[in-house]
Amino acid sequence: MLICETPPEAKLNFVAKIEAGNVPVFGWHMKHFGDLLFDRTDPAQRAAVVDRALARLEHGFSIGVFPEGTRSRDGSPSRAIHPALIDAAIRSGVPIQPVAIAGTLHLIEDWRHRHHGHPVYARFGPAR
Repeated sequence: MLICETPPEAKLNFVAKIEAGNVPVFGWHMKHFGDLLFDRTDPAQRAAVVDRALARLEHGFSIGVFPEGTRSRDGSPSRAIHPALIDAAIRSGVPIQPVAIAGTLHLIEDWRHRHHGHPVYARFGPAR
């Protein structure tokens, strides 16, 4: 098991679909620490989560978003990017730190490979 934690002073919140709040352990953590969960099928909630994320940024929080909107079930990159949160962050003038995560496909889709040394990589682009 891998547990990643940020120090409280990092004030990191993620934006995620409301269904993520139902995942055991992760859902409790997300709700307890103030991650922004929203219903992707509700246009009002999609607009409101942008305002909520901007308010968090103004209060010194960092916001983690996954602009592709969902994970790939076959490892191919998403063709659709949902830029609303990124556009709002750019307009507000906060720096954006791109991060690419690779190597999680088999950890999520094929549970048999979990403990067989599959590395997970995170690549950080320049903050802008």
